Amino acid sequence: MRERGYLAAAVSLPGYGTTSGPSDFWGPRSQATLRAALDHLLALPNIDREKVAVYGVSGGAATASMVATSDPRITALILVAGVYDLGMEYPSGDPGLDGYIEREAGTTPEAFAARAALRYAGRIRSHTLILHGERDVRGRQVEQARLLADRLSANGTPVRLRIYENTPHSIPIAAQWEEIDPFLKDVIGR
Repeated sequence: MRERGYLAAAVSLPGYGTTSGPSDFWGPRSQATLRAALDHLLALPNIDREKVAVYGVSGGAATASMVATSDPRITALILVAGVYDLGMEYPSGDPGLDGYIEREAGTTPEAFAARAALRYAGRIRSHTLILHGERDVRGRQVEQARLLADRLSANGTPVRLRIYENTPHSIPIAAQWEEIDPFLKDVIGR
């Protein structure tokens, strides 16, 4: 990102990997962490507050999409291989994944609503790029990517969806940048 002329920060969500804090499967604590990172970056001197991009992958995309439903500071939103309504995804058919959802998020309607940007797509105003692998075998995620793109478009939010043929959940970074670079140039101007 720096080589492309951007100030960037990598935000690790609570409980992910070796990050401290309790995991909440992309819920309110994860969303608060992303908001705090944005607050910090936007408080730095010489920051163009009109050109803020958020780029999230998988759980990061789920978190970023929820934050974008309530944070108008986000100019450009890049979502890669995300889940945009956890309630549509559960049960997933994967006992391991379902166990994480049950332990970290819970299965109440409120828990699912706190992790469902698809339900609040009308609130997202950021220019949005959605990237997803066609062969992502994790539940209904490809369908959710399409639904999110359709709802954003129907609400007048500029959106571009790219589904990669023969590609699983992990989209090669070089392929992502083939989409991200022109998107950011169009939206941010770099």
